[in-house]
Amino acid sequence: MTYIDDIVTFIATAESKADDQSPELEWGAVRAAVDAAAEHLPGADTSLAYAVGCVVAEEVAAVLDSAKAADGWSRRSVAGVIGAGAAVGRLLDFDDAKLRHLLGLCATQATGLRSLDDTDTGSLQVAKAAVDAVEAALLVSNGFTSSADGLTGRRGLFALMAPGATPPSTFDGGTRTEGVRHRE
Repeated sequence: MTYIDDIVTFIATAESKADDQSPELEWGAVRAAVDAAAEHLPGADTSLAYAVGCVVAEEVAAVLDSAKAADGWSRRSVAGVIGAGAAVGRLLDFDDAKLRHLLGLCATQATGLRSLDDTDTGSLQVAKAAVDAVEAALLVSNGFTSSADGLTGRRGLFALMAPGATPPSTFDGGTRTEGVRHRE
């Protein structure tokens, strides 16, 4: 399986563990996107969607962090939009094809400067990441398509923002059998 295959599998199949806590790191873009999408989905499992999005954001951030060239990009907004898209895709129960399109649309909108993270503009970058993820999900739900691999493709996110970074051959989440940590 490829990296994108593993991410899609993880998003679609992650299960919760009742005895676990919330994700270790707070991802503002993921939280905002889940909250916005959940307003139209009463009773949806937002905690699991949030946890899934946080795992995806952490994994994407780890790849970006492994490349010196990615130092100028804001990991909060770049990885945040991918994680937010994953969370909303999970919340909306997208199939594999829709998840791929959603992640591709999020990858094409990923942006933000690290030098602005600790300014008011940093908050705007995170908010924009959440908005972009929700917008991408709405577009995909109405038939909009994107690259089948906007992350690791030859001209995908990692090739452009983190050249030389090597994503793991297997996304940890795509093969894990245990559940995702989140607050019940």
